[in-house]
Amino acid sequence: MNFHSIIALEPGISIKDSPEALALYSSLTAWAWLRGDVWPSRDAAKKELTLSPMFNTWDPRILDLYIVRYLAQ
Repeated sequence: MNFHSIIALEPGISIKDSPEALALYSSLTAWAWLRGDVWPSRDAAKKELTLSPMFNTWDPRILDLYIVRYLAQ
């Protein structure tokens, strides 16, 4: 499989007290606390994840593999 791109966030190289960094950290923290991590079924997980800006850009085959491997049965 060839990768098209990789996005990496390295907090160690960002300006610690910048407003942009604070906004990013706040957004990522809120997302981590508010995102779902348990669903009643794989179908429910797929339905919710395909609406998420984080996951709706994933190739559907990869999303299916992720759901089968890591999420509720």
